[in-house]
Amino acid sequence: MHYNGKNLLVMCLLILNTSMYGMEIEENVCISSEDVVLNLICNHYLGHDELCLFAATSKESEQRILASAPIRKNLLSKELAADRIGVTWHKYGSRCCYAYKRFGWYNLGMACHTLRDCQHIGTKYESFEDFISPLSYQPAPFLNEDGIFSFYGYGKIRQNVMHRLCTIVRYDLNGSSLRCVVTNKEGLESDMSLFLEYPVLLKAILNTTEVTKKLFSTGTIISGSRHHEEILELSLDGVVLPYNYGERTIIPGTSSAFSFESIQQFPWKLKSALEKRYKECSEQKTLK
Repeated sequence: MHYNGKNLLVMCLLILNTSMYGMEIEENVCISSEDVVLNLICNHYLGHDELCLFAATSKESEQRILASAPIRKNLLSKELAADRIGVTWHKYGSRCCYAYKRFGWYNLGMACHTLRDCQHIGTKYESFEDFISPLSYQPAPFLNEDGIFSFYGYGKIRQNVMHRLCTIVRYDLNGSSLRCVVTNKEGLESDMSLFLEYPVLLKAILNTTEVTKKLFSTGTIISGSRHHEEILELSLDGVVLPYNYGERTIIPGTSSAFSFESIQQFPWKLKSALEKRYKECSEQKTLK
């Protein structure tokens, strides 16, 4: 096995931690010098990857990392943008991701700050155009099915050269932006902007356990070739519908061109699919 400087540092931590394991310290006794050194290394020299590696060695090691998380969180907090929209923190306080508003054409930004060794900070930025507003229930960034930070928002998505559609968009930290569509195994396909005034329902669908990327033909011919758009299919079959999924909330800035006073006014196929899924959740005793 090849040992670099970081591996050796973690090995030293393990030796120190092992030597202290099982030691009983009476009340009012000063903390051992080994403990001081261990805390110093964890708090000031290890980066995110090394912290995760060390924490995985034992419960005692993880408790030590968790206890010092506020120190790292305070360091990274100094990097956060003022006009941010939700922040997601790693439990060790060594990584955070957030979305934030920007000025100009590319008016949505995403940033991920990661603590490197010796308290250096690495940052990945991405920006997106035509963002309109956050969603009504204020979702924070999350790790998607590919392990990439993502953020749901309301914005315009380019379907072809001439047309942009206002809808629910998933913005990924790798630079992609995907139009969200709700589907089911029985052939349902509906644009997500219908749910803007129904935040409980919108949140439930966006939290589905069944997510698929799919190429969708826009019907436009560009340079002799048919244009395709990559969309994000969110299956209703993986959704847990809460009892109050029909609650409506009108929030300025997020209303779409489609406005329904109740879910009873939804298109018949969509309304029927929701009612069927709610019944399935009831029978499976998965209602929240």
